[in-house]
Amino acid sequence: MYDAIRCGLLSGSITLFANVPTLFEMPLEKIGFGALLFFIIWTYMKHILPKTQEEMQKLRDENRKLLEEVSKLNQLRVEDQRVIASYLQELTQSAEAKTADSKGR
Repeated sequence: MYDAIRCGLLSGSITLFANVPTLFEMPLEKIGFGALLFFIIWTYMKHILPKTQEEMQKLRDENRKLLEEVSKLNQLRVEDQRVIASYLQELTQSAEAKTADSKGR
């Protein structure tokens, strides 16, 4: 959200300054405007863009770690399902053995 506001502010200021030179008549003012526009873009490239890329890399790393954790939890779930299935099979076998013993008596 914060990055979107910064990018919107930058694009808005560039659009504003891009439309202003039509108001200027003297070439020195146009040169000053060009220098100001260059300074705005240079400041964005120098300070804001690297921070944004670092933040995106941090988010990618966090997402990768979360995906690894989810895959580990998924493997544990599969193992738990196998254990539960084996317990149920043992219970049914023991219940069948008890009913067979009671019928045999």
